[in-house]
Amino acid sequence: MKIGILTFNCVFNYGAVIQAFALQNELESDGHNVEMIDLQLDRLKENYKLLNLTNFAFSNKCIIQFLSEVKKIPCRVIRYLKFNRDVHQLLNLTESKYRTIEELIDGNLDHDVFVCGSDQIWNPQIFNGPNPIFFADFAKPNQRKISYAASIGVENIDKNFIEDYVKYINHLDNISVREIEAKEEFQNLIKNDISIVLDPVFLLKKEQWAKLITKQIEASKYILIYMLRYDKELLDLATNISKERNLKIVIIGERSRSFRGDNIKYYSTAGPLDFLNLFFYSSSIVTNSFHGTAFSIIFEKEIFTFANDKRNSRIINLMNKLDLGNRIVNSSNDFKKGPIDYTKVNKLLGVERKKSIEFLKKAVN
Repeated sequence: MKIGILTFNCVFNYGAVIQAFALQNELESDGHNVEMIDLQLDRLKENYKLLNLTNFAFSNKCIIQFLSEVKKIPCRVIRYLKFNRDVHQLLNLTESKYRTIEELIDGNLDHDVFVCGSDQIWNPQIFNGPNPIFFADFAKPNQRKISYAASIGVENIDKNFIEDYVKYINHLDNISVREIEAKEEFQNLIKNDISIVLDPVFLLKKEQWAKLITKQIEASKYILIYMLRYDKELLDLATNISKERNLKIVIIGERSRSFRGDNIKYYSTAGPLDFLNLFFYSSSIVTNSFHGTAFSIIFEKEIFTFANDKRNSRIINLMNKLDLGNRIVNSSNDFKKGPIDYTKVNKLLGVERKKSIEFLKKAVN
């Protein structure tokens, strides 16, 4: 069967690329011919410009910020080149690129099934409402349309968008979402059942991910920080662990003037495969990212996750589902915890993985 995946393949975001690979890999393991529809949407790409001046109102302070941004361009160029390399290595992109739904209609795609997901493809804040591309609304009547682990990325949908969401979701043959909030938002408004499934990265086991890991790129023992939003408590917690255990601190992300030291190393040019490598070989991980949390669990690491606001409901749902609620922290002193029982975690994860894979198999077929 020929399957086309519709997700955020064009963004320079670790989680976006890696989850797309995981879904593609799982579908291929069932013998399907799987392609990633190469979506090059301007709205997605504008957040990853080498130099984004959108929010700059020039003043003495902003000029300093501007110069700081300019200094980051060389690292961003290298990182973006690595992303392009890894994306073309990991994903089976279509030969043609598509920028609008009109181009997808004119493209006359011949796939048997379109899988929408995963990632925040239904987030109303990204496209100012639902984007019909991510409901495969261009497909012909004889082509199946399903969603897998689609995320709305917000706690509630603006009521002005609900009618359009319901219309597009009702056109899908099978529906699954990643978070319970999305199910609660739509279930009573649509005709089909909505399933809650795991993010695609959990469809692959540790040993499957390990096949992508090469030689350790950071030679010393280290605690890893992966931080999507600045959090001083998170940095302080990592510092406390580092001092107590004499571990180096490694950070995936751009350099910060406020967090430096002889024992701190930034990986500002890491690509997706570097990302996996740094997680795989770390001793402990401190993060406020969903996919940072996910790979800490997959690679069975000591994890400290900061998830203290409503934006992190998906992290909290995941941790509670796997009985890891005590690994959610909110203080720099909250690191005196016992070992994680990954035998128990993997058993719970195995149950959820089986249900998610069963949904995908039935929906595709």
